[in-house]
Amino acid sequence: MDISALRTQNGAAASFAAEKPHFSYDWRRSEAYARNGPHKKPQMFILPEILAACLARCIKYGWDDLAMLLSLKIVSKADTIPLVEFHYLWIPFVRELISTLDKTSIPLSTPRYQEIACAIFESYLNRQVGKEPSGAVDYSGQGPVACSCRECPAINRFLQSGERTWRYSAVKKLRQHAEGILGRPGLNCSLHTDSHGSPHTLVVIKNVDSGAKAKKEWNDRFAEAWDEFTKFDQEKLKTLLGAEWERITGMRHLRLSTAQGLVQHVQGGGGPGVSPANLVAGMKRRAED
Repeated sequence: MDISALRTQNGAAASFAAEKPHFSYDWRRSEAYARNGPHKKPQMFILPEILAACLARCIKYGWDDLAMLLSLKIVSKADTIPLVEFHYLWIPFVRELISTLDKTSIPLSTPRYQEIACAIFESYLNRQVGKEPSGAVDYSGQGPVACSCRECPAINRFLQSGERTWRYSAVKKLRQHAEGILGRPGLNCSLHTDSHGSPHTLVVIKNVDSGAKAKKEWNDRFAEAWDEFTKFDQEKLKTLLGAEWERITGMRHLRLSTAQGLVQHVQGGGGPGVSPANLVAGMKRRAED
């Protein structure tokens, strides 16, 4: 079994919806993805309940070698899990795993199953949530645009630079081409023409602060992870994760050092003690100050 190839129907649909806009200016790639993307491969589809049932069957019939093989595959290949499938397959699988172990009277503290849960959550936090960005003003990192004309390398240099404003003096035909490229909604640039001088000048202003955008996106991912953890019975999750429970569910290692004190736990099973909404609001207030 290839861990990286396991998909859910909902996950494949979400992946398709997220990828489709990137192909909107390349109809060939768009059609190819629509025809051959992972959402078109139902032989890959699985449910978290089915994956947990496979493990439960191994436990029930004493197939310890198969249970060990499945466990090793998950632990060793957790970093190949498609990001979208954490929410649709793997985190629900951990919830099903807790139920399976309870029903079969296997301690949640069993090292094999602790390793499975920790590997899944570690991969999720490191790859999906990631380290908190500083939020410093940054206008770099946009693009590149997919065009092979002589003028577009200059456009890409501007988009990927930290400069917010670009003045492009050129004949009308070239300015119109640049407008068509830079006017795409995904780039979020304001354009106007300065008619002083000859040739006229196209003035381009980036509207998106990449630093603030990255901070907001991270806040959303952090809150989403927090919400996932609060869906668990905290006492059972604490037993399953063992010594890693507080570090994983508190996510302190992902936070900027100045914000670590905001994350607290209610000892004894109440789950995280600060709601994501309040936490994110506090972070936004500091960013605005």
